[in-house]
Amino acid sequence: MTETRGKDFNYFKTIIIAGVAAFPTNPQTLTRFRGARRMMFRCTAGTNVEYSFNGTTVHGRISSGEIFNFGLRNEDKIFFRGTGSVDVQIWQVG
Repeated sequence: MTETRGKDFNYFKTIIIAGVAAFPTNPQTLTRFRGARRMMFRCTAGTNVEYSFNGTTVHGRISSGEIFNFGLRNEDKIFFRGTGSVDVQIWQVG
């Protein structure tokens, strides 16, 4: 039996960052989410994967095995650079 409960406001994606050196010119970018949300980044491979919410400023760095949780973030895009892979999970809040 299939049950439908309306729209799904959850997001999961594993991002492979392959030697991306600069945010403005060649970032690995995630888009397509709106509204207040809870975010979790988990670096599954690599060291010093950096992320940015505006594509210019480094807002943080994740190494393999690290997990970052964010409470309510109202962002439209996430940019990654470095080498590695990151699991990104986003949940819509209210």
